[in-house]
Amino acid sequence: MKWFCEWLAAWPAGVLAAGLLLLCSASLQADEPSEPLIVSQDHAWPPFAFAGNGGEPRGLLVDLWQELAEELDRPVEFRLVDWPRTLELVRDGEADIHGGLIQSPEREQTLIFSDVLLPLRTFAFVRTGAPVARLDELADEPTGVVDGSFELEFMQREHPEQPLQIFDNNEQMVRAAVDGTIDVFVGDYPVAMYLLDRHGEAGMFHPLELLYEQPLRAAVAPGDEALLDEINEAIARLDDELLRQITQRWIHSDTIEVIPAWLTPTVIGAALLATLLYMALLLRQRRTLETRVRQRTTELEEERELFRTLTEHAAAGVFILQNDRFQTVNPALSRILGRPESWLLTQPFYEVIHPEQRDAITRRARDRIAGKEVPDHYEMKVITGEGETRWVDLTAGRVELQNGPASIGTMYDITDRRLLEDQLRASEAQYRQLVENIGDIIYTLTPDGILSYVSPQWTRVLGYAARDVTGTPIIDYVHRDDRGECGRFLQRTIRSENDGQEIEYRIRHHNGEWRWHVSSGAPIRDSNGRITGYVGVARDITDRRRMHDELQYQARFNAMLARLSSDFVTASTDLMDQRLDAALADIGRFFESDRCYLFELSPDGEHMDNTHEWCAPGVFSVMNQLRHVDLVKLPWWRTRMLEVFEHRTPVMIASVDDLPEEAAIERELFRRQGIRTLICVPILTGHQVTGFLGMDMLRPRTWREDQTELLLVLGNVISEALQRNHLEVQLRDLGITDPLTGLYNRRYLMERLREQIEAWRRHGDNFALVILDLDHFKALNDTHGHLAGDEVLRNFSDVLRREHRAFDIVARFGGEEFIVVLTHVDHEAATIAIERLLQATRELDIHFEGESLPFTVSAGLAWSKECDPAHLTPEVLIDLADERLYRAKEQGRDRLVAGDA
Repeated sequence: MKWFCEWLAAWPAGVLAAGLLLLCSASLQADEPSEPLIVSQDHAWPPFAFAGNGGEPRGLLVDLWQELAEELDRPVEFRLVDWPRTLELVRDGEADIHGGLIQSPEREQTLIFSDVLLPLRTFAFVRTGAPVARLDELADEPTGVVDGSFELEFMQREHPEQPLQIFDNNEQMVRAAVDGTIDVFVGDYPVAMYLLDRHGEAGMFHPLELLYEQPLRAAVAPGDEALLDEINEAIARLDDELLRQITQRWIHSDTIEVIPAWLTPTVIGAALLATLLYMALLLRQRRTLETRVRQRTTELEEERELFRTLTEHAAAGVFILQNDRFQTVNPALSRILGRPESWLLTQPFYEVIHPEQRDAITRRARDRIAGKEVPDHYEMKVITGEGETRWVDLTAGRVELQNGPASIGTMYDITDRRLLEDQLRASEAQYRQLVENIGDIIYTLTPDGILSYVSPQWTRVLGYAARDVTGTPIIDYVHRDDRGECGRFLQRTIRSENDGQEIEYRIRHHNGEWRWHVSSGAPIRDSNGRITGYVGVARDITDRRRMHDELQYQARFNAMLARLSSDFVTASTDLMDQRLDAALADIGRFFESDRCYLFELSPDGEHMDNTHEWCAPGVFSVMNQLRHVDLVKLPWWRTRMLEVFEHRTPVMIASVDDLPEEAAIERELFRRQGIRTLICVPILTGHQVTGFLGMDMLRPRTWREDQTELLLVLGNVISEALQRNHLEVQLRDLGITDPLTGLYNRRYLMERLREQIEAWRRHGDNFALVILDLDHFKALNDTHGHLAGDEVLRNFSDVLRREHRAFDIVARFGGEEFIVVLTHVDHEAATIAIERLLQATRELDIHFEGESLPFTVSAGLAWSKECDPAHLTPEVLIDLADERLYRAKEQGRDRLVAGDA
């Protein structure tokens, strides 16, 4: 690499040889394998040390320490981090040695240093085109330095007036320089040239001023002197040829041949012989030389004329400068500067330079002619003859003329280009101000989803620093469940298929919280129409989503509450256990618990029994382990139950592990069941606590503040259902069935009918009522006797039970009249059910005392929807059905009348 050759060539051969010699050593003898030698080094300091594409350590110092480690007979490991961290690793004992740094008084306070490894020169680099000759001319420009580096110490000590912009590493600093963030930075010559060659264009920056020359040394923490002695011995033993191979692996330089000692006398003898031959031929060559001089003089005249013609017709201004005055100018320069050639040739050249830059440009021109190293290409401002300020691009070099050194150069007018650049910068600044102050996040992605830019709002909303986010996949921040849809949305947008659509997704905040965002975007295209990326706009909608989710949560709870209430209202005694199991499943899934259960307490409060349980998929049941549990053996829990009895309050255990010592038995019981947290609310029958409804979680869980209240509401619903079931059992025990048919009697029917009407008013659960009357039943009694009539009634009751669902209400209303209440059906389904019943009656084959007893049934149907809710009573509905029964009789019996038509 050319820049490293220049760096090596700048050092005296003796110093370089001495430095390289210090890197050579033999291997340290060891009988047994040693602990790894951990070397700390910067991860972005090429070509000395850097992380490769796969994260592997690479660089000249990496290879050198691998060889030194072999000399020490120890394996080596590298810790490549930002520069300040490299020092901390050695000071804190996390690394054995620092791989290479410059010794300074500040570092000597916490480190001890080895012999010299390599020589190193450090320069101030400036953007090519800047009209400055020394660093002190840039007192207003921020100078880039690496945090924790010797360059930072040097600048703070030697140039305290210079403003500094500190970067984490050299890679970041040079990238900032190439991107235009800074115009000057301080860096080690080989490192800066390597990174400029990688990230920039040729000639973007050049060395402005040599700041210091210092050697690189290794360093260890105080107390590791023994290790340092071993390393110094290894450096001394390192083989010259091996060091040369390591160096050439990273530095491509011209080969230097070493002249053998025996060649010198031979060369001297040959030189003497050549001298004699030269003197013999000198006379002959003199004549030939005179002829060539005449020919060359003619050629020079022709070249001078050609140069004059070219300069007079060139678009660029051409000049020769000597002793602060133009010696030669062409017409183009006169046009650019708006001044006559005669004026330019008689006035000091600095009169055309803008006052803001006059001193710096004048000093630079004088230094160039004096042979000093100054930039040969830069932009500057000039003043025309009309007083107008113009920008020119200047290229200049040093030449030797007969009357002394001079400067020759060219100028191009770049005012229009600078104006466009200024407009572009102003536009970019306006856009950046808009982006940085808008409330939404602006971001750009590469086609494969890598974040290439994020606006400051990203940091304010999500907490990440922009530099930490840039270059990472956006999918890393998106919730796992939303990644698939986000990827598809991005691809549709890049293909221009979304047409302004938006997507909502969850994205991780720096504190781990998930935030809801809504985003839209569009593809980015280059001048040829090719898609080069994606620009997106995102807005935080977490509060809106939480409100929406809360409304949905309340709506889901209300729907569940209504469903459970309806189910319990219409549940018969036989279905109560089934309805309770279904209710526990609904409650458990709604609250996302692992178990949901009911316990019944004995009247004396001494025992509890797990009567119903629901478990989430994959969760084991504990119901059989908790039957007839003696609360005397669980004193802490028994105390909680007594509090429930007295205050009707819930029991919440936020964390089983945090239970007090007096609850050790209960804590162990809960742990065996896998419980981490639980909550229970009382179940009442009348005013008596008869049990509790509870939920278990097998993982840590924070309960919402309102969940106890919601669970209490559900506990009340279950309490009412159990109380109603208890009343139904009591009513049945008091004689709610007809002794002949086994069907419900008239009193029970009327009670249930009132409940059904109330449920219809509250929840809109439509139902139908049908009155059925056996045709010609009096005649059947008169002909065959009352016992035969009783047989017919019993058989017809059996048909009613078979043809209707368990949750329908079937009752004997009186004599040969029956009423059926059909729940959760529409008008058509009710009609079909009764027609099916009439047909089943016709098909009955009843015999009594050897005689067949055929009979038919007439029916009238009334629909709850036909009635006014405010005035509907059981009597009103029965009267309506009875009226239609009467019409069925008039129309010939053995039929159903289901409406007014």
